[in-house]
Amino acid sequence: MLFESGGVKAGGGDNWIPLCLPAFNNRGYLYMYVSFLDGQDERPTTPAGAAHSIHEETAVILISPDKESFFALQQMKADVVAELQKRGSLDIIRTAARQGRPRVAEVAPGSQISHFLFKSKANVQFCMSALDPTFSDAVSHRRLMSLYHNMHATVHAKYAHLKVIHCVGADSTSLAWVTPVFEFYCVAGPNASRHVMTQGANRVIQWAKREEERLFIIGGGVF
Repeated sequence: MLFESGGVKAGGGDNWIPLCLPAFNNRGYLYMYVSFLDGQDERPTTPAGAAHSIHEETAVILISPDKESFFALQQMKADVVAELQKRGSLDIIRTAARQGRPRVAEVAPGSQISHFLFKSKANVQFCMSALDPTFSDAVSHRRLMSLYHNMHATVHAKYAHLKVIHCVGADSTSLAWVTPVFEFYCVAGPNASRHVMTQGANRVIQWAKREEERLFIIGGGVF
């Protein structure tokens, strides 16, 4: 959301944002310090003057319960960035940001799945594949998110006891799979069979389990 928000980046420099988390504490705020590191002069050259993607940007985000801690966090950011630059880690982070989310072809080569979303219940976090090329434009992106929303609402309906949903439509085929350990949602073309989608889903899920420590923050506080 921060990377999508033009209002946050428009001011430039450092941002100080109050953050209310009612499920955590409905009588107080946390304060979020946000500093975007990719100044215009620092950004990598893009082909043929292409626009710099929001997914290529890097930022430092620090959170504190103390509303007077702006300058302390600003100094902390400066120290962290200096150390990252000294060790060469900042370039590695920027390279990873430019690579973006994993593509289905990399995770499950040969699969007919065009997009997936995997949620780790234990870590209360999710990961998903890259939107391009099938869902890179705004309209197809919204349709994809609406499809996921509808499947999620169906499997979590108050009196539903569904664990697997396979939906076939004129434009796409979708699959939802819910277990005590994970939730998995994916989309393929309109002619993909349930067997083919299940095979692809299994490959993606096995990948997510193998890469769990890289994909998710393990043991972090959740609310």
